[in-house]
Amino acid sequence: MKELISVVVPIYNVEKYLEKCIKSIINQTYDNIEIILVDDGATDKSGQICDDYEKMDTRIKVIHKKNGGLSDARNAGLKIAKGEYIAFIDSDDFIDKAFIKTLYEMCKKNNAEIAQCKYRRVGYEKFNIKQESEDKKIETIVKTGKEMFYDIYTREHMVYIVAWNKLYKKSLFKGIEYPKGKINEDEATTYKLFYKAKKIVVTNQVLYNDVYRKNSIMNKKYNKKRLDGLWALEGRIEFLKEKNEKELLKLTEILYTKELIRNYAKVKRYIENSKDLQKDLLKKHRKMSVKLLKENIKIKQKLIFLCQITFPNMYSKNYIKKLEKRRGEGK
Repeated sequence: MKELISVVVPIYNVEKYLEKCIKSIINQTYDNIEIILVDDGATDKSGQICDDYEKMDTRIKVIHKKNGGLSDARNAGLKIAKGEYIAFIDSDDFIDKAFIKTLYEMCKKNNAEIAQCKYRRVGYEKFNIKQESEDKKIETIVKTGKEMFYDIYTREHMVYIVAWNKLYKKSLFKGIEYPKGKINEDEATTYKLFYKAKKIVVTNQVLYNDVYRKNSIMNKKYNKKRLDGLWALEGRIEFLKEKNEKELLKLTEILYTKELIRNYAKVKRYIENSKDLQKDLLKKHRKMSVKLLKENIKIKQKLIFLCQITFPNMYSKNYIKKLEKRRGEGK
């Protein structure tokens, strides 16, 4: 008998996209699934759409709750999920028919606790953002959890850090939840699951569709909530110190230092009356840079950090100029 797989969909004001998402889950080639639709206090017709589909398919369960954010909605689904494995699908995205079957079979064949696929970006072309490439030759690689942790720091880091292109053994979440009230929740959680897992299997098959929305959480105009990414990295640093993982700690400190100066540049450009916040970010950046300058890191990176702490405003101006040019924005 096939094992039950839980699919959790956190939902907030996505009536335009929701039916396509739900239909893509209902039509999976692996059918022993429970579909948990978490209405996170939506104010549009999303809640009603959930109720309508619950009447159509006995595999669907609907939770209506007070708005608590993406993390809180995922956690609510986790609490009632009965499957041996669990997947999270964002409610404005959709999945290929073989998404669950492929990842499940990869887990079983390789005795892995997590399976991961690649994703395609849908709707990006009109915003001049490069599409993900799709490899013709299918490859599957088995890695340790620690090897996957290292992959978070590669050029393809997005495919590793996000929550939604994966199938997890549900037992991995014992003692692990998504941080309520925070964005960048993947940054604060995925690495813990990787570290806990003994074996993870990765395929280059593209089975998940990430839909671009201008008004989605991560595509809204820069604001102070985006600093949650720094909070997540601070948590990762403390985690790695406790585990005495020196190499991973160094990689995280380098990433954190880069993100400090980038966020300083964005705060300076986009947030009014933020002098104190700017000073705080620069202070943290200088402290981390000085620490890293004394360590065994690449000379090029040392020179970059040295230039940044010496000429932070020049770096800030150049960074924002490149960022806005890439996005097609003007001053």
